[in-house]
Amino acid sequence: MKHILPYLLAVLICSVSFAGCDREVAPDADKDRVSLELGTDKTPEQETPDETLDNTRPTPNPQEQKNEPVLPSKPQEKQDEPSSPSTPQNQTPPQAPSEPEKEKSSQAEQTEKPIKNPSSSPLPFPQELQQRPAQELNKNPNNLDPRLYSVFKNVMEQNFSRKEGTLSVYCLNADGTEGVYELKFDLTNAYDEQGRLNKKMAIKAQMKIAETLQSGYNYGQGKEESYKSYEDYNNTLEWLKTPLLCDGFALENFSDLTLTSKDGHYLIEATYSPEALKKIYGKEIYGTVQSFIQIDSQGNLEVLEWEQSEMIDDYPTVSACSKYTFS
Repeated sequence: MKHILPYLLAVLICSVSFAGCDREVAPDADKDRVSLELGTDKTPEQETPDETLDNTRPTPNPQEQKNEPVLPSKPQEKQDEPSSPSTPQNQTPPQAPSEPEKEKSSQAEQTEKPIKNPSSSPLPFPQELQQRPAQELNKNPNNLDPRLYSVFKNVMEQNFSRKEGTLSVYCLNADGTEGVYELKFDLTNAYDEQGRLNKKMAIKAQMKIAETLQSGYNYGQGKEESYKSYEDYNNTLEWLKTPLLCDGFALENFSDLTLTSKDGHYLIEATYSPEALKKIYGKEIYGTVQSFIQIDSQGNLEVLEWEQSEMIDDYPTVSACSKYTFS
């Protein structure tokens, strides 16, 4: 028994020694598992305390987290400019158009209905000559300059509505015949003290119709017509004016309206559209038909006429016209 006891003690010491070795290995195994969870390629022996901190997300200190500024979810482009109350914070306010864009937009609006032959400066005529009733200017399908129409119409009406004087008219008819008319009139008896016209009153008016000779006009061999009432006189006047200078002279009937000047003389030219001519005469009119008026800067009449021109043998030729002279 005594011999067995030392042997048992030796076995007990050895078993205690092996148990101590097992406890020392466990910390190394736990260390390997933590490193894999962090996703590093380094072994625990290669890692240093600083490198381990670099590969981990430390828990922020509550005191430091309190002092750290809170960033917005979406960064603002300009934090120094407060957003407008009516503009959402995350919506960029529309930019105001630049000056060139404003001018371009304004020019586009003005050019939806452009005025042909506009003047860069005001017309040289008195302002009262540039005005007509609005109903005459409303129908303007070709967007012509209404001032030129108004000047033409006003000057023409002023001369055709004279109370007394002489109107001389030269006519070239489409069939090649010519006519010359001299209309002398005194209408003062038809107007009362307030300047109102009584169309039933008797007047003094007569018209001489001349024969045309190669050397000129001969009134001596012509015939003479007398008018005792304003209505008879006015009917003759309208006939001399022709439809072109009566109801046909309207802004809506023109395809073009131009102004040219030279040495203080101003010429306004009105071109009739083919559709308007067909409406006026009830049939198609060939060639180009225009009315002209030449005045000075004060509106004094110098020339008034209309003409029809056609291409005959490849040459522009006046086939019909009327010229008016007032004295």
